[in-house]
Amino acid sequence: MVWTSRILQDALAHLIEDPGARRAVDAARERYAVRRGLLRDARRDEGVDVRCEDGLVLWVPVAQEQSALLHLASYGVTVAPGSPCHSGTPVPAHVRITTCAPPRSARAVVGSRVSEAAHTSSDCPWASGNMSRRRPS
Repeated sequence: MVWTSRILQDALAHLIEDPGARRAVDAARERYAVRRGLLRDARRDEGVDVRCEDGLVLWVPVAQEQSALLHLASYGVTVAPGSPCHSGTPVPAHVRITTCAPPRSARAVVGSRVSEAAHTSSDCPWASGNMSRRRPS
């Protein structure tokens, strides 16, 4: 059982009913929806079948989760594995990308690397786990 203090319960009850807090949540929801839509559409334009309608992360299908994680890490792009987020029936391999706004200078690089990782197969040079290999150009 999880215990939550009465102070936190009272604060949450206040925020749920507070019009200002509700407006702030609505504004954040809209900002994240726009970011998610831009990321989703850009991946789809590059041939990645991304399915995401809401939430704070974009779920990107990949050929192999570990290969995709290593490929992205070799470029300094950090994403989260998708497999720990499911219990029960296994789901196809995927990675999770936050919908936070990366710096403008990084958006194109991150986007193209994510699309590459989505198409990366087990025979890619990063699949062996040998991170000492030279980064591709």
